[in-house]
Amino acid sequence: MAGVLAYRTDWFQCTLVSLVCVREDSRRRGVARALFKAVEQMSPSPRLFSSTEETNAVSIQMHTALGFSPSGYIDNLPQGYRELLFYKRLAP
Repeated sequence: MAGVLAYRTDWFQCTLVSLVCVREDSRRRGVARALFKAVEQMSPSPRLFSSTEETNAVSIQMHTALGFSPSGYIDNLPQGYRELLFYKRLAP
């Protein structure tokens, strides 16, 4: 298995990607892009959200490359970093 992605479709009537993990030897080969594309095709909502810690530069770069825009932060989490929330509007 090259990667895994977990999502839910009941997050404020939107689709939320809650986990993306790609094996180190499979990174930068389109695995995350393919996983996100599959979720986009199955999403019942045109609103797709995802998040990462504000310190995760690689994930921020990936989300941006996949067409996501920053949507805000979640503060006061126990890990000590803010969570950066991303948003992508899907075509109908």
